[in-house]
Amino acid sequence: WSNTGNTSLRFKSHLAFRSLFNLSLKNAALTAVTLGLYWPCAHMAWTRARLTAITVHARIRPDQLSQPVNPVLAPHDGTGDAAVELMGLDAAL
Repeated sequence: WSNTGNTSLRFKSHLAFRSLFNLSLKNAALTAVTLGLYWPCAHMAWTRARLTAITVHARIRPDQLSQPVNPVLAPHDGTGDAAVELMGLDAAL
């Protein structure tokens, strides 16, 4: 994630080896002791550790992120939604 971004946004990841190693040991031990029942909690702990290590550095104000880049394309006419419905794809949004 550290090299991901563009001119307006940059993502930085600060995952420390020691904390990740300790988490892996804890997850492995608890998964072994509970005979695999701890696996969903271990997966969530791993995901939480990875997500909390990411920070976003922005060169623009956060309220500008929700504005369209091209004002001509701003009105949404639903053509893309209709095309997805015709193909039978469900995005579950």
